[in-house]
Amino acid sequence: DIRHTATPDMVGPNYIAEIKTSTKPVRQTLARYYDQLQWQLHVTDYELVLFVVENRSTKHIEHEVVERDRKRIELLVDAANEMLDQL
Repeated sequence: DIRHTATPDMVGPNYIAEIKTSTKPVRQTLARYYDQLQWQLHVTDYELVLFVVENRSTKHIEHEVVERDRKRIELLVDAANEMLDQL
């Protein structure tokens, strides 16, 4: 659907990447951005996203590779299409 758009921070040959700053560890930050990552995977048709978090205080960098979650994407697409149809 051309109405579905996303802006990942990086696009590579094998995966996309999203970079955040936070005071929380990567796993806690991932929970907050999980839907955004799944939406980016849907729009770009990639299977993997590299999620990178830099701790604002310590500058420590952590990362996690996140796989496509087809069931979650299906729910997000349904919700987005319902909203877009109402615009």
